[in-house]
Amino acid sequence: TAAIVKAFYFRNQDYIDKITMNDFKRAGVLHVLSASGLHVAVVAAVPLFLLGLLRVNRKVAVAAAAAVVALYLCLTDMPVSLLRACLMFFLFAAQRIMDRRGNAHNALYLSAAALLSLFPGDIYSLGFQLSFGATLGILLFHGPYRKTLSWLPRPVAGPIAVTLAAQVPVLPVLLTQVGEVNLTGII
Repeated sequence: TAAIVKAFYFRNQDYIDKITMNDFKRAGVLHVLSASGLHVAVVAAVPLFLLGLLRVNRKVAVAAAAAVVALYLCLTDMPVSLLRACLMFFLFAAQRIMDRRGNAHNALYLSAAALLSLFPGDIYSLGFQLSFGATLGILLFHGPYRKTLSWLPRPVAGPIAVTLAAQVPVLPVLLTQVGEVNLTGII
């Protein structure tokens, strides 16, 4: 378990033995070992929560969270999924510090533009396509799927809507780039 936790937080799959890696791959859930938005949210939430308890100015707390996220980014190998999530958080933080209302779509597009200006070839990388595709899918489709699933209890409908929304744009990418789609990952 410790190896999986280390791989999960530090995005280093070398901690995990090949048998376990193959088990994750066959189950279609290898993506859970990729550092991305969930990790950034957890890392940013800790200083935001603690500084909120201490009644620290919100702008200072957001700046501190951005600094902690930047430190976390330095501890990892800076994969595209983590760079995207960190850039989006930095844009969010800048908007909050400047008293601007955040816009997730703009943050996603600006993050893509920044990454592609630095690494134009990344547009062809599977990591870039999956990370930005899944995030765009969540932004575009989560609301409509959530409404469609409103007959389900809220704790069930939300995660199903997010999963389906993320899968819609990445399924064609997986099919064309990898040559297979493992639908058990949705479950």
